[in-house]
Amino acid sequence: MSSKANLRAELTQIRKTRNVSSTEAEQFASFTVSLLTEKMLDVAVYHATAIEPPTSLLINELSKNRNVYLPKVSKSDLVWVKNPLEFNKGAFNILEPVGEELSFENYPEINALILPALAADKKGLRLGKGGGYYDRLLSKINPQIIKIALLFDHEIFEEIPTEPHDKKVDYLVTEKRIIKIS
Repeated sequence: MSSKANLRAELTQIRKTRNVSSTEAEQFASFTVSLLTEKMLDVAVYHATAIEPPTSLLINELSKNRNVYLPKVSKSDLVWVKNPLEFNKGAFNILEPVGEELSFENYPEINALILPALAADKKGLRLGKGGGYYDRLLSKINPQIIKIALLFDHEIFEEIPTEPHDKKVDYLVTEKRIIKIS
């Protein structure tokens, strides 16, 4: 098993035993929203699974005064739905939006992307679940888009196993802090 696979398995096990408090959910939402300027009116975010940092409160907060784009798995890529009102259980048992599905490139107005991570290092490289959906997305998007990874504080390391195709994020947000990647 690769070192990435080992780290994924270890962190997933820890997440399965972790309970997220309402205070931590509020911190994730508050910290993330604080990184968005008033001009950032179009934000892509994901629905968290039961073992990920929670995003429901964040999505509700963003929806008050911004356009929110949520992903849906389509073959080996993600497609996005703008301001969805309905959701169904989709791929990997994750809530996915119902509505017009377009590729990320069809939404040039998006100026922030909030994405999941199982681990990250202090250089801004993230470890996902292994499907490569966000790695493929990051390789195609405008580099000016602010990229924010959500993860738990204990999942930040000095260094994680990486590969040449791995892309950096601009911020790491945990239940305890925000780390700006220089």
